[in-house]
Amino acid sequence: MLDFSVLEELKDEGATDYLIRKVPLRVASLQGYESGMLISWMTDAPEGFTESCLTAFRRLAPRLALVMNNRLLREITINVLDTYVGHQAGERILCGEISRGSLHDIDAAILFMDLRGFKALSDRTDGAYMGALLNDYFERMVPPVVDRGGEILKYMGDGVLATFSLENLNDDMVCMTALNAAIEGLENVRSRNAERSAAGDPVMELDIAVHLGRVQFGNVGAGNRLDFTVIGAAVNEASRIEALCDDLGRHLVISEKFAAAATHCTGRLMSLGRHGLRGVSRDQ
Repeated sequence: MLDFSVLEELKDEGATDYLIRKVPLRVASLQGYESGMLISWMTDAPEGFTESCLTAFRRLAPRLALVMNNRLLREITINVLDTYVGHQAGERILCGEISRGSLHDIDAAILFMDLRGFKALSDRTDGAYMGALLNDYFERMVPPVVDRGGEILKYMGDGVLATFSLENLNDDMVCMTALNAAIEGLENVRSRNAERSAAGDPVMELDIAVHLGRVQFGNVGAGNRLDFTVIGAAVNEASRIEALCDDLGRHLVISEKFAAAATHCTGRLMSLGRHGLRGVSRDQ
């Protein structure tokens, strides 16, 4: 009787010898757990493994582990970059794009999302509670963007900056996708607020500005501490448009430039008139 049922199964299939080795890996591991890999070999040779085979396996195992270790480290790096800077930015960084001032012009639909009432609530609420509250709201705001191929570029306190790149895509379809993401985010927050209100918990309202324009996507910062982000007039204009939401009594305001491109969405839009934006020369 063999010690493990799998060995009985291999024997029934004609195996005559079996070898398994454990090789440690030098990757970050959970506390209390060992990281490594198991490598196994099987043969149906009548005499089993020869001494020369066993010697070859002992030499081969560390080399296989080295390849696997490098692969795992790369996957960990990709996951970390995706989590903290987004997939597109992560790909650029992984390709070595880490020079300050390395910027690329991209045309994009821009979503500037902000939680109304955050400052007033944070002034009277414990910081740990506010952190959990923000995460709760972000879980409603972010997935509609990411699920449609958008990129979350920045969390700014209670705000989120997201983009949908127009590169090699139809402007109108991208605009419709961005608008649908904004609407779903608003509906998610509205639904969550109903649940929180019923439970007697504080709520915050979500305001979103949707704009279209050319932005500079890349590295800014000082010394060896850089940030991968978007800058440019279109980003500033999006933040100014979001500031109009409260004055206009709306939770979603889009720019005339976005509306002109979103031809499939025309029937869903209504004019809110012309308004001055701080730092912008003409009314919008």
